[in-house]
Amino acid sequence: MAQQKEIISTVNSLIETLKDGQEGFKQAADAVK
Repeated sequence: MAQQKEIISTVNSLIETLKDGQEGFKQAADAVK
């Protein structure tokens, strides 16, 4: 059970990182326009 919670936490962390990256690319694209 503890391992499952650790996996969920890791996946949630990855999702947050990807969202941050997505926002960064959006800002960069807007700056290029």
